[in-house]
Amino acid sequence: MLDDGIQWFASGYNRSFAVAFNESSKGTVVHDQQGNVIFTCEGSLRNATLERVMLSGAVLPGVDLSGAYLLGADLSYASLRNAILARAVLTHASFDCSDLEECDLTETVAEGASFTVAKLRRARLCNADLYWALLHSADCTEADMANANLRGSTLCCANLRGANLTGANLGPGNMGGGADVEGANLKHSILVDAILIGVNLEKAILDGAVYSSGTQFPPEFRPEKHNMRAGGRC
Repeated sequence: MLDDGIQWFASGYNRSFAVAFNESSKGTVVHDQQGNVIFTCEGSLRNATLERVMLSGAVLPGVDLSGAYLLGADLSYASLRNAILARAVLTHASFDCSDLEECDLTETVAEGASFTVAKLRRARLCNADLYWALLHSADCTEADMANANLRGSTLCCANLRGANLTGANLGPGNMGGGADVEGANLKHSILVDAILIGVNLEKAILDGAVYSSGTQFPPEFRPEKHNMRAGGRC
C-alpha cells in the first residue's frame, strides 16, 4: 500500500507496479530501448519500493536507485550504465543481459539475483551480498568485489579478469558447495585473503592471479601450478 498523499501512475505494456516515492523529489519518466514510455511518476527512484516491478529493457543510465527495494524485479536487458544501486535490495531480481558497467552496487543485498550475461565491467560491488547469485557468463572485468559474499554463487564462464576479490567469500553456502567457477577467467584477479574453500579451481583460468598467505584455498590446491602470483594485502 502506498503512503497517503504520494501520487504515482504507470503506463505502457500493462505492467504492474508497487511504488512509493518522496513527494519532494523530481518526477521520473522511464523509457524502454525503443523510446516507449514504460512508466512515469511524481518522485525519484531513490529509496523507492519497486517490488516485482517489470522494467525489462528500460533505459536508465546513471539513475539513482540507491536504497531501493527491488525484490523479484525484472530489469533484464536494461541499460543501467553508471547507475547507483548502493544498499539496494535486489533479492531474486533479474538483471540478465543488462548493461551495468561502472554501476555502484556497494553493499547491495542480491541473494539469488540473476546477472547472467550481464555487463558488470568496473562495477563496484564492495561488501555486496551475492549469496547464490547467478553470474553465468557475466563480464565482471576489473569489477571491485572486495569483501563480497559470493558463497554458493554461479560464476562459470564469467570474465573476472583483473577483478578485485580481496576478502571475498566464495565458500560453501548453507546447502553445501562453493561458488562454481568452471571456465571462469580469473587472470590477473586479486584473491588476497579470499575464502576459496570448497571451490573447484581446477577448471578456472588463474594465470597471474594474486593471492596472499591469508587466501584460503581448498586442501591440496597448489597455486603455483596455475601460474598464480604470491602477493601482499592491497
